[in-house]
Amino acid sequence: MDSRREAARRETIIALLDDVLIAGAASGIVAVLLKRAGVVGALGAAVLVATVTGVVAVVVALVYRVHSRKPQVGPEALLGSTAVVIEEIPPGGEGIVELEGELWKAENVSRRQIGRGERVRVVGVKGLVLLVEPVEPSP
Repeated sequence: MDSRREAARRETIIALLDDVLIAGAASGIVAVLLKRAGVVGALGAAVLVATVTGVVAVVVALVYRVHSRKPQVGPEALLGSTAVVIEEIPPGGEGIVELEGELWKAENVSRRQIGRGERVRVVGVKGLVLLVEPVEPSP
């Protein structure tokens, strides 16, 4: 799963860099045409290319930043979150945890009992049941 996510991230970066290069090339062509037509001088053409390329690069960076964030909704948003056990959970069994002020049914995927008050990490979601494991290993 992580290798697919990394491959998708690399493809996104390459596509965004392509957009910046295309914008730079297009603005360069426009600048050359405007210079030949006598509308702008060499300095004006250079400023045009730099401005357009810079604006596109900033927009692309912002798009990438939003695109690479952790999902804010859906089951994926819960993965990696930390919850507190409300009801003891035997190995492979179910209990209750509190996550962000809400009570959830949770399944213990570890091989040890998780006691009340212990912190657990959400490692998966199965329907409306969180799959959890202890944050700290047993002593």
